[in-house]
Amino acid sequence: MQSSNIFDAVSDAPCIGSLRDHIYNTYGSVIYGICLNISGNEKTAAAIFQMVFVELVQKFLLGEMESPVNSRQICVIKHTYKVTLEYLQITDIRAALKKIFHQQRIVA
Repeated sequence: MQSSNIFDAVSDAPCIGSLRDHIYNTYGSVIYGICLNISGNEKTAAAIFQMVFVELVQKFLLGEMESPVNSRQICVIKHTYKVTLEYLQITDIRAALKKIFHQQRIVA
């Protein structure tokens, strides 16, 4: 799992630093595993992991990871799936549009 520059996107305050460490140590391998399994690509999985990680730190800070129905781990997993699928959907749309515009330039 790649960890370079992941923490740079989140504030360096000491309490946030320990929160980042806690989230990374507790959920990092699960998050990266989901990203890699769904994307099938290590580079893509690392990019998605960074997005998910930063969002999770923000959600923990705002108290949005508390749920009377689901445990924190289930909330983390659900959020990871959501972000991963959204990222891949946006990437697929961009690739399709790029292909369409490229074909139109060839025809024109």
